[in-house]
Amino acid sequence: MVLFNETANGFAALSNSSAAAFALDYGRQLPSLALQGNFFALVLVCIFGWVLMVVLNKLTGVLLQLIRHTFVFIITGFGALFFFLEFRRRLAGGLTTETLVFGALGLAVSVVGLLFAVYAVVMKVREARSPWPKRSYDQANALPVEMPEEPEPPRNLGEFSDIFTNVKDTSLFSALAFMVVGQFGVFSTETFSAPTAMTGFIFLVAFLIAAMVFIRQSYKRYMLGVTHLIVTFVVGVILSIFLGSAWAQLPLTTLLSGAYFTTSSLVALISGMALSIFAGSKT
Repeated sequence: MVLFNETANGFAALSNSSAAAFALDYGRQLPSLALQGNFFALVLVCIFGWVLMVVLNKLTGVLLQLIRHTFVFIITGFGALFFFLEFRRRLAGGLTTETLVFGALGLAVSVVGLLFAVYAVVMKVREARSPWPKRSYDQANALPVEMPEEPEPPRNLGEFSDIFTNVKDTSLFSALAFMVVGQFGVFSTETFSAPTAMTGFIFLVAFLIAAMVFIRQSYKRYMLGVTHLIVTFVVGVILSIFLGSAWAQLPLTTLLSGAYFTTSSLVALISGMALSIFAGSKT
């Protein structure tokens, strides 16, 4: 079945091999693009770097999580910085109501995201410095002994009601804050766009599959991770269209058509979701 045809709505046929070639070419440029201030490349470099550390597994679990939260802080910090620089540039061109409103919103969310990131780093530093985490004492010998990890209560993953229970989790709000910071970071820097709608669609599907695998491997509570993915996707699509039109000045007709997959709004969606899911793992 053909999903996309060469039509006026912005969709164009593209083979999977072409999309793979584009991805490989972009992948080769990731380090240099990250150094040049490409926010999306920075997000990918940090996430791939942390995954590599997990694969090598040369560090303790606490140190790996400390590094992960440090990467989240770095990404969030750069996202806030890029947004601030773009906001200042627009102010220099003339103060408008639109610039003021979006500037206040972006700065407020950036501060919230940074607070979440700093808090997570501080908590992990305390945990790393703790001499005997998860230990109790042998009363006879007064020596610390390792305590087994408390097992997770059995969960029926098929219960749809779990999603509504998890929505109340405060970590969801931090995930949304990171997503907004990620999107503002993309819209405040130069970034690539997929050459065709099919390429962008393939990247989005590939990202969602990779996100599900990451959640399965990295989240303690699987349904919480699924909740983060679903909510950030729905909110992220709406936000990427809204910011793409109001902040990045992209035509609304483009964003509401298949051509959306060739815009920076898609990059903002993926970046924001990647940052929020990466920040929320091990929860």
